[in-house]
Amino acid sequence: MFHKPLSGPNFGPWAGLRGLLGGVVRWAPMAQGTIARFCSEHQQVELFREPEGALGLTLDGWWQFHEDEEAEFHAMLADVPMTVASRVQRVLILGGGDGLVARNVLRYPGVERVDLVELDAAVLELARRQPDLLALSAASLCDPRVRVHVEDARAFLARDASSVYDVILCDFPVATHGALGELFTAEFYRSLRPWAAPNAVVGVQVSQLAPGFWRVRDALAGTFARVEGYLARLSPPGAPEESWGSFLVGSGGPVTQCRPAAVELGVPWSEVLAGRRVVSTRGPHLRTAAYGAGPEPEPEG
Repeated sequence: MFHKPLSGPNFGPWAGLRGLLGGVVRWAPMAQGTIARFCSEHQQVELFREPEGALGLTLDGWWQFHEDEEAEFHAMLADVPMTVASRVQRVLILGGGDGLVARNVLRYPGVERVDLVELDAAVLELARRQPDLLALSAASLCDPRVRVHVEDARAFLARDASSVYDVILCDFPVATHGALGELFTAEFYRSLRPWAAPNAVVGVQVSQLAPGFWRVRDALAGTFARVEGYLARLSPPGAPEESWGSFLVGSGGPVTQCRPAAVELGVPWSEVLAGRRVVSTRGPHLRTAAYGAGPEPEPEG
């Protein structure tokens, strides 16, 4: 999603510090709805529940997910690629240590193996053990079909490909600094190619408005011949601020629906795909049938 740093009364000074103690993340209720708050080797992690009951996770003060918005977000990131892939037996998830992408993937009949590559062992520990997050993720990381690799995605992909995947999903945090920006480049997407089966589908959450979205699209299109963009309004009706997500699906083959969606969105999935699809390929807005012109573009420079 288009993440923003946290502000407001629920996100004041640190109420406590939790870390890896003997290899285990410890958590306990803390002030202002905080469930877990700690510094891992890589980032500051906070899991919290808002007064109205929604669960949220932030990394370095930037949204990773919010329970009111995550179903739509993960439908676009995981279910769109899963429904357009010709095969779904083997799935590779890069990032996604909260287990929510894996949850959606495992809903599809025919999934035999999921490899998940996550940099931060502390986030994985939280997802595997903390009861609220475990329930939201449907204990996906405990599923015997899921194999977790604690590793930088770039290092994982730099090895000789030991197997190929039918679906590859990139669930990285928003590119708030240079190292994260490297995960949205043409060089990174080229490194996916040896791991992709013929006509494999790649899904990317972009987290950028136009014109940054077009740069990522061009980078993905340099490796995968067919690329489609999708836009989704994530914030629920009546929310004080709009929150949007933008996504890409790339493949060497056609990007057309091959199977029903495993999520219930209240309308036919074909209508969802058609409405969310970005119909423009350049310009200051992401235009779709559902929204017309999308949110305001991000300023250059």
